[in-house]
Amino acid sequence: PGPRGCEREAGMPPKKPGKKGGDLDDGEEVLQAILIADSFRKRMSPITYTTPKSLLPVANIPALSYTLELLGSAGVKEVFIVASAHSDKISAYVSTLTSLPFSVVVVDVPNCRSMGAAMREIDSRGKIRGDFYLVHGAVISTIGLQQVLEVHKHRREKEKNKDAIMTMMFKSCPPDHRRAMFAEDDVAVAVNPDTQQLIHFQSMKGQSFSVDPARFEQHPSVQIRYDLEYADMCVCSPEVLCLFTDEFDWLDFHRDFVPGVLTSEILSYQIYTHVSSSGYAGSVRCLNSYNRLNKDVVNRWVYPLVPEVNLLAPTSYSYAHKGVYKERGVTLA
Repeated sequence: PGPRGCEREAGMPPKKPGKKGGDLDDGEEVLQAILIADSFRKRMSPITYTTPKSLLPVANIPALSYTLELLGSAGVKEVFIVASAHSDKISAYVSTLTSLPFSVVVVDVPNCRSMGAAMREIDSRGKIRGDFYLVHGAVISTIGLQQVLEVHKHRREKEKNKDAIMTMMFKSCPPDHRRAMFAEDDVAVAVNPDTQQLIHFQSMKGQSFSVDPARFEQHPSVQIRYDLEYADMCVCSPEVLCLFTDEFDWLDFHRDFVPGVLTSEILSYQIYTHVSSSGYAGSVRCLNSYNRLNKDVVNRWVYPLVPEVNLLAPTSYSYAHKGVYKERGVTLA
């Protein structure tokens, strides 16, 4: 175990903390988050051969710090970071964050080769006790997560819709400003505008939008949207983990899980959407997006997540003028 708030889990399950010092009792339902640290792709090669993607510096601060700040501001009390590559380096970094207001467990899964396997590993350990945030990789965002969680809970508890197992977060993005660099990130969706239920999810891959007309039978009103970018975050219910365990051939989130739920003739589960027209959302997906994130932070598009906030880092940056930040004691000639 590392300092307070940090714990590493490998083959044996970690010791469950108690209430004192911000820790938690067994069975107490608290807000949790699962952070998948690996993308299980080679888009960031060769720089990820020695450094995990989540620890790549964004404006000289590890990208993971921005994600942990986001989760902390949403009231999360437990974070499980699932790491396959360089899990030792992630654990070492997390162990330095002694002032976190929540506990962090780095789940070391050295043989994990897909997101589906990572979710099955978490499910097998029985740590998730209620609705949770699922974050894909290092996400930098100013979108308020609490509102999405409240809508998700209202849908399941007040409206008695227990089939609503997930709410995916999207950021509106006009087609001429779309930033997808890879075919699987360039998606079009069909949504019920009255309920925000996701009806169809398709990677365009340079082809036309195609959907079975039977999908529209229960939805008198449908919107086809090609102006959305998935924010790499969603609110999930525990059934999501069970589905990954039951459907062992589901490996990828976009290619397997989402289409599998939407097109299943047996499952009655539903996925909903939350579209944010304001706020910032970006993640380290490839070298191009990594370069863009750095520029956005330096140019203050991610305010208040700007360098002079010194997020979870031993830095003392101050804002000098546009594009210039100075560490304390630095003098420019």
